[in-house]
Amino acid sequence: MDVAHPPPPTTYHLSVFVPTWAYGGYVEPGSGDYPADSTVKLTAYPLSGYQFLSWGVDASGTSPTYDLLMDGDKYVEAYFEKVPVPEYKGKISKKELEYDETRRIIPVY
Repeated sequence: MDVAHPPPPTTYHLSVFVPTWAYGGYVEPGSGDYPADSTVKLTAYPLSGYQFLSWGVDASGTSPTYDLLMDGDKYVEAYFEKVPVPEYKGKISKKELEYDETRRIIPVY
C-alpha cells in the first residue's frame, strides 16, 4: 500500500525595496520567503528628519503599518520624504538686556 505524503508547504517570496529617490527609512521585516496564505505585518520606520509617505506596487496606503497577504510572490516599495520645515513668517528681533536702578537685569524687547 502506498502512503500519500502531503506536499511541502508552499512559500512565496516577498521583495521589499526603498527607492533611492524616496530613501529616508527602512521596513521590517525585510525581503524573504513566507508561508503561503500567511499575513506579513510590514512596518515602515523613518530615519530622523524623515517621515513615511506611502506604500507602492503590491501594497498601498499611507499608514506606516500594512498587513500583506502572501497569496503569491510580492514586491513592495516604501516611500519616505524629508519632514518639511515650516516657513517662518514672523518678525525676528534682537533681544538685549539692561540693568534697572537696583542693578537687576531686565530684558529689553
